[in-house]
Amino acid sequence: MARFSKGLDHDPTTGEVNASQFQLFVDQLKKLNADPGQVAKRGFQLRSKTCDSLRRFVNPQSGWALDTEVTDPCCYVIPEPPDLNSQEEAAEMIELYWMALLRDVPFAQWDDHPLVAAAAEELSTLPLFINRDAPNENPTNAGFEVIPITSKSLFRGGELARFADQTAGISESIGPYLSQFLLHEIPYGTLRIPQRCIHAASGIDYMTEWSEWLHVQDGERRNPNQNLVGQHDPSQRRYLSTMRDLATYVHYDALYEAYLNAALILLGSGYPTNPGNPYGPGCSVMGTGQDQRPHDNEAYLKSADRGSPKYPDQDGFGTFGGPQVLSQVTEVATRALKAVWRQKWTHLRLRPEAYSGLVHRAIVDGVPVPYEAFDIEVERILRASCALDRLTASRGKGRSRHRDHDPSALLPMAFPEGSPTHPSYGAGHATVAGACVTVLKAFFDGTVQFIGPVEATADGQHLVPYQGMDAHSGKMTVELELNKLAANIAIGRNMAGVHWRSDYTQSVLLGQRVAVDMLYRKSATYTEDYCIRFNSFGGKPIEIQAGQVKYAGKKLSLPELKRGECLEPERCNIANELKSII
Repeated sequence: MARFSKGLDHDPTTGEVNASQFQLFVDQLKKLNADPGQVAKRGFQLRSKTCDSLRRFVNPQSGWALDTEVTDPCCYVIPEPPDLNSQEEAAEMIELYWMALLRDVPFAQWDDHPLVAAAAEELSTLPLFINRDAPNENPTNAGFEVIPITSKSLFRGGELARFADQTAGISESIGPYLSQFLLHEIPYGTLRIPQRCIHAASGIDYMTEWSEWLHVQDGERRNPNQNLVGQHDPSQRRYLSTMRDLATYVHYDALYEAYLNAALILLGSGYPTNPGNPYGPGCSVMGTGQDQRPHDNEAYLKSADRGSPKYPDQDGFGTFGGPQVLSQVTEVATRALKAVWRQKWTHLRLRPEAYSGLVHRAIVDGVPVPYEAFDIEVERILRASCALDRLTASRGKGRSRHRDHDPSALLPMAFPEGSPTHPSYGAGHATVAGACVTVLKAFFDGTVQFIGPVEATADGQHLVPYQGMDAHSGKMTVELELNKLAANIAIGRNMAGVHWRSDYTQSVLLGQRVAVDMLYRKSATYTEDYCIRFNSFGGKPIEIQAGQVKYAGKKLSLPELKRGECLEPERCNIANELKSII
């Protein structure tokens, strides 16, 4: 279990993967890497035999697919994940235990909930966040950092902002936990879509018994649609109000769904475009040649002093207009997926559910685990965890589908089938989040205040105005809410128990690089004179114009682009230079 092995046979006593099956699995992946085309033509498969009762592995070949508009996925790399036997990995597991314990506590109650306070207190003592001075290094060498956490920063993203500001904590601690883009009504042409969602009934978790856990590790097919509320009765749907709700959202979402919705909300509400848009702050969604935005829109009016457009008698449409951003925010998603899938099937990081099996055998059952997984300090951290203590104590009190059972350190899973049948690192949702949000930040003015912030009531039945002290601080900007959206979607997968925090952190950065790659290549296709600027997830400025990318004021050494030119394969690897973007 030191590497991803879900879908192969596991020993029923130890949970250890069948060695010969795992070796075949690895050997086949090595052959694919050596000669993808020929291996695929010969009938590539990862198990020695097919079986309709087992789940299929998810698309391992896509990481070897070439792309015509971004660098070959093999050129994108992310650092090694934390070692199995490391304090960092143990810290990430403890965060996941807390997420499971708090899965049904409404976000609206976090400020005053004692268990939320307990989670913040324990996680404030653990090395949970990548090193701000070496975010691209192997974490085993660079180490992770401890950041003080409160109920306002618990389980949020935004730790990368410390790369630009050494004194920063969690930058996304402003406003409600959920991004405004997951709450506001979506204008979709003549449709107006309230974001009331199907959700999972509270209190029901899966894979908390060893036999069930083992069957899932072996690849047992399970119905993922159990326990859903509101599938057939719209009156039962609600706004996202708990971590279980968010986990359910990212169980069924189309991968770019949240970002397409965000683009529609920004376009339909008249938010201004990036100051570098050559057609000015307005954006013609319909292509009528006249303003489509409300003339009393506060966000637009605040951008009116940024100068005259370069082409005052023209509007953007297919370029620098609504259709462009609506297509590009979806276009970049599959490019990001190919890049991260290459990493998944190269690193083969095990899923949290598998790690929790090691914890269960070592700490609850007292059985020696394979590979000498836990040294003395790692085992001390796990044994001392308040989260793990509460989890094992709560067994038999209704936290799972089972009522009478022995203590267990198995991670309670939100999904009946547990994690997907592909490795954990990087994360598909997080990479797509980083890519799509980067495209949105490049198109819209991220500095303007988000107008009319709301939050869901504890029961999820209503949206109410957000009344927090920071509501009018000037910091609830479009950029913040877009960054928060990326974190919500990515960390929502952690809330289900299927990903680690470092899966999110490194994958968001990977997606950001893929998006900048795509935007740079497209820069040579426009006739317009433009220069767009926005901030990276690390809080430093990115500037893109025809044939040029600057990061933190420095021009990157990228291959020169000429108008209409398609980069030849030997000139297409710009991924290494983009790695400096945090």
